[in-house]
Amino acid sequence: MRHNHALALAGVLFGLFTGLSNAAVWQVTNTADTAIGGTLRWAINAANTNPGDDTITFALPGSLTISPTGALPTVSDV
Repeated sequence: MRHNHALALAGVLFGLFTGLSNAAVWQVTNTADTAIGGTLRWAINAANTNPGDDTITFALPGSLTISPTGALPTVSDV
């Protein structure tokens, strides 16, 4: 009977911890200013719609500049 209680507790804790952490890493891979995957605008929008602390990383070849054609979305959290 103790074994069943331990399994039940483990399941509850697993559910709590996995439910709390929806963080994701969004990678910017090109300098375009579109909502297509891999752009800074896309990464900000994706992070804004994903609950939790997200990270935006940059994997651009060489020394490139991102030049948005308009205002970027405000960084926020759901």
